[in-house]
Amino acid sequence: MPQTINEIKIFLQSIKPDSIIVNDQTIIQFVNEVDGSIHYEIYKEKTSVDFALVEGQSEYNLPDGVVFDYIDQVYVNDESLQKIDESYKDTTGFLKGSTSSKVRIYPVPNDSDETGETNLTIVYLKPYVKHTSLFDTVFVDSPHDKMYYEYLSAKIGLFKEDTETFNNMITLYNTSKAEYTAWYNERHTNRKA
Repeated sequence: MPQTINEIKIFLQSIKPDSIIVNDQTIIQFVNEVDGSIHYEIYKEKTSVDFALVEGQSEYNLPDGVVFDYIDQVYVNDESLQKIDESYKDTTGFLKGSTSSKVRIYPVPNDSDETGETNLTIVYLKPYVKHTSLFDTVFVDSPHDKMYYEYLSAKIGLFKEDTETFNNMITLYNTSKAEYTAWYNERHTNRKA
């Protein structure tokens, strides 16, 4: 059963009394660093947004909280566009818009979608929603939840300028995260028999 940040804090303080040097907001921040990493690197949950193309408009706003780096794929009329760095005369693709919350497609559409059908689909990683309370539930449960204690212990070591503890604990954290990644992928990847 997944636990709350507060349960992690209480257990951490029982095994590492010096953890009281970090306040509740800092503990929430550290857990957000772990869960944010899991969200983007392991879960990779995607969703999409559809737009009608508009003649002469190459730039489209991404949904609130979504930035260009979250984009996985862009389709125009169900045809996949490649990510490009710059637009050239004979190039077809998508690139970052004038801000990080916009996407630009190239070439610029020369007609509008008058039928109201969707012509532009942007597939992106869902943004991570940060924990804000000690009573929020963390993503990972036992036996893989040890990564929270390892990460928090590493950060506390860093806070105390104890590089040996930091290095040891961050190594354990990286190992635990790799184990969780393998476990998660094995259970959530379509495998052929």
